[in-house]
Amino acid sequence: MTLTPYSSPRRIDTDALAAFIDRAYAQAGWTRDMVDTGAVIATGEAARKENAAAIVALFSEQSGRFVCATAGHHLEALLAAHGSGAVALSRLKETPLVLNVDTALAITAEHVADLALAVAEGQALADEFWLTEPLRTRGRFKTLVISGGVGEYVNGNETREFGDLGKLLGAAIARRVAGHTVLRAVESIRATCIGASQYAIQVSGDTLFLTRPEMLPLRDLAAVAIHPDRADAKSIAQAVRSGIERLDRDDGKFAVAVRWDHGPAYAALRELCAGIRDGVRDVIAADRPLVVVLDADVAGIVGQVLQDEMKVRSPLVCVDQIQLSDLDFIDLGAVLPEKGVVPVVVKSLVFSER
Repeated sequence: MTLTPYSSPRRIDTDALAAFIDRAYAQAGWTRDMVDTGAVIATGEAARKENAAAIVALFSEQSGRFVCATAGHHLEALLAAHGSGAVALSRLKETPLVLNVDTALAITAEHVADLALAVAEGQALADEFWLTEPLRTRGRFKTLVISGGVGEYVNGNETREFGDLGKLLGAAIARRVAGHTVLRAVESIRATCIGASQYAIQVSGDTLFLTRPEMLPLRDLAAVAIHPDRADAKSIAQAVRSGIERLDRDDGKFAVAVRWDHGPAYAALRELCAGIRDGVRDVIAADRPLVVVLDADVAGIVGQVLQDEMKVRSPLVCVDQIQLSDLDFIDLGAVLPEKGVVPVVVKSLVFSER
């Protein structure tokens, strides 16, 4: 592990980063061809530098086997909650209400610890302190998981100084958690990205709707997962918009991943298509493909309705019989002419309990 190298306050030092990666391969005794999977995710301040997206794109081009993404505030918080173990803990009966404290507050003043613990006590904070929307669940949160760099100090993993407020802030938070149960994070500073796995699926041409094959391949599309309770266009559109916001995918680089329990009836599928069209309207440009992945065997119908009845002008890619969740990423390869299939690779961020 190393601190992110910067060549200026606004740019990551790409030469230093490349040298670190080469050094890491050499120390491990590996070559790039020996690595089957991994993850490159720019988070925190690094994600906000002007060349962050270009660096991630470079990794993606060099190895399509990797999950490569730039995380905004929403996705970073989601990754941290999973990676720290807080999500897994919240599913246990003995710890139903767990607060993960990471980098969710945009404050640099001395009273940061008081404000962070005020959230744990269920007190409301002014909107200007939040990078995401304010937390709606009001405490008191009896159980805390502290992740991020500060979590390294609170959890007793780190004692060194790194020229920032991390050590002081960790000590300040540690003094204020009396009365709370602080559970050790599975990961602290590494919470936003623990590991990745991948598996490949061959998708039959019979379950594929594709309007412009030349748009393929497409890589690292984040799965915006929706599971509609009912076949209603308005609620489906809202679920799609919420998913795009949750994963910080207003760049349009995503696939709408649908779990569909409402059968192949035309009326229900028309509602689904209307909801998808309305949900992506503000983020999918006419020249950018709209990718829809379904777990039900309805890709052909969905693609046809989106094109003919919903008048979607974006290139369309619809595949089915694949089930995706948030934190999955997919690659769609070029059509294999001799077989008439599109290879699909699903890359899933895996958070393990240790």
